[in-house]
Amino acid sequence: MQVFGRLKPGIAVGAASAELSSLSEKIAALRPEQQADWRVVALDLRDEFIDPDTRLVIATMMGAVTFVLLIACANVANLLLARATSRSREIAIRAALGAGRGRIVRQLLTESVLLALVSTPIGIGIAYWLLDVILASIPAGDMPYYFKFEINGAVLLYTVIVALATGVGFGLAPALQAARGDLQTSLKDGGRGSAGGVGRQRLRAAFATAEVALSMVLLVGAALFFKSFVAAQNRTGGIKIDNLMTMRFFLPGARYDSLAVMSRRVDEIAQRVEALPGVVAAAASNQIPLSGGGSGSLVQVEGKPVASRAEAPSVAWTGATEHWFETLGVQIARGRALTNFESQNRTGVAVINETMARQFWPDVDPVGRRFGYFGDTTGSWFTVVGVSRDFRSGGLDDPGPIGPAYVVGYRYLPTRNTALLIRTTGEPTQITSAVRRVIRDADPTLPVFQVASMQRVRADTIWSQRLFGWMFSMFGIVAVVLASIGVYGVIAYGVSQRTQEIGVRVALGAQPGDVIRLVVRGGAILAGTGIVIGLAGAFAVTRVIQSLLVDVSATDPASFVSVTLFLTAVALFASYVPARRATRVDPLTALRAE
Repeated sequence: MQVFGRLKPGIAVGAASAELSSLSEKIAALRPEQQADWRVVALDLRDEFIDPDTRLVIATMMGAVTFVLLIACANVANLLLARATSRSREIAIRAALGAGRGRIVRQLLTESVLLALVSTPIGIGIAYWLLDVILASIPAGDMPYYFKFEINGAVLLYTVIVALATGVGFGLAPALQAARGDLQTSLKDGGRGSAGGVGRQRLRAAFATAEVALSMVLLVGAALFFKSFVAAQNRTGGIKIDNLMTMRFFLPGARYDSLAVMSRRVDEIAQRVEALPGVVAAAASNQIPLSGGGSGSLVQVEGKPVASRAEAPSVAWTGATEHWFETLGVQIARGRALTNFESQNRTGVAVINETMARQFWPDVDPVGRRFGYFGDTTGSWFTVVGVSRDFRSGGLDDPGPIGPAYVVGYRYLPTRNTALLIRTTGEPTQITSAVRRVIRDADPTLPVFQVASMQRVRADTIWSQRLFGWMFSMFGIVAVVLASIGVYGVIAYGVSQRTQEIGVRVALGAQPGDVIRLVVRGGAILAGTGIVIGLAGAFAVTRVIQSLLVDVSATDPASFVSVTLFLTAVALFASYVPARRATRVDPLTALRAE
């Protein structure tokens, strides 16, 4: 039972929960035979609607976006450092003319902030377009009504604040480095060949290393989500999804208040649909497998009493008409399926799956054994008449194994919102019009909706894995591009500053291969350091998203190894390009220029 209440001003949810818990214990003490295990849990309404997995998804996406932002900012900071080094003579002249360090820092900071603010509207424009792409990838009806994705005033304000903060934060280090330069050296060198000091070189290398490390974390996350999506897509839940059509119809009005009338109408429709040309089998039930719906109950086995609700196992169950297993393509491993008489009458028989058989009767044949609802005092039991192969009644995005489940006659769980499943000999969508006519002939007031093939149902149930995989892949691609640019920029700038050294080496007999190894070694050390740091970060971060993955471990070795090799190759290539350029240095020109 759910109860909604508004707290008095100044009362926290925790205090209200403690008071309700005390009250529930008093009620349980007054009626121990009925309320022994009864408890009250108070939750904030927001916590009730936004489950932990949704919060984790939001936090994961925000983390990924932040990583991409940091990589981009590190790249820009590196460019600003290089630009400040090339402007060392200009800055020295300004200082010689009386500009203080604070004045120089303010000027350079103003430039970086303007850069951030100019790029903000471009980013917002791209975000508007991407928002439409994201919304189009979410199946209609799967997004909760209380979720609203929009770019509103709060989002725009947040974006501007972030832009200003990153402009100041990542423009400050280059500005301070530039303002700290030696006046006499800068004027004497005239900006020629000066590496800008060991401090600037180390800072640029640190930024590039951070880019590689953050890219490593994002790429590992993208690899895990992609493998999770592929694993979910390959799942069938033990059901033959080909040539299987699904739809729902609703039984409205007072005429269907009677469970017997409701059950007869549903059975009539199922039998008429099954008689259509091209239909192999048809069945109605309270749920469509793989769509995330279904019911569950606490049960107990005859001869094995359960002391409390906490000890009673929860088992998924389905109310279905005859031929339900044939329609889904689920084999009966032992015993038999339900008959039409049993599906239309409360005869107390059930077909369980193999998991339930193993858990409840591990050492004996379950056929003929009995189980019932926990707490049922009427003496009603279900007799097991068959054991089916395991099938998944919930969604394919469920990371856990298939749990225990059983199927009883439709009469035990008739619903106004009824699912109809149809197995056909050919393309399942071609039977839709004929099925609609059958339902209309039975009762023209019955609305038909959620018409989809089981292939489409499977695709819709894993839309979140598809969306996460796509978004993380985009983040990873952007991160790799930015990180490779960052590594290339650091190595290329280092080569430009080492022109005289390389010229001397060539003049003394160094071969092109020697120069390439010298330059690439620096890039390899830089990238290797970033990859090692990124691996440690990825091991820590991916454990948090384990609950979002399907059939994939958060420490999947293949993902970590493949991303490591890929990122290493990208970094080495980014180092090789400037290394090749370095081999073309003319020693005479390099020495004469100095």
